[in-house]
Amino acid sequence: MSKLSALKDLASKMKNAIPEHLQVLKDDLNKNCNFIAKRVINKLNLVTREEFEVQSKVLARTRSKLKKLEDLMTKSDDHDQHQA
Repeated sequence: MSKLSALKDLASKMKNAIPEHLQVLKDDLNKNCNFIAKRVINKLNLVTREEFEVQSKVLARTRSKLKKLEDLMTKSDDHDQHQA
């Protein structure tokens, strides 16, 4: 269950626990719970799955390039040591 689903489920349970004759309170509670849930989610700095996948690919390419540069530096160092 996602965090958003869990928060919505909790808000729904709290709302349903209030007697029907207190409808105004129920509506206020629902609005406040939704507001709080949205604030909490925004603070988590979540990203979409698509954005996560894009950044993962960028990171993989960067790591690959870094590995190639490290290998090149190692070969260059080895070559310099043999020349000395």
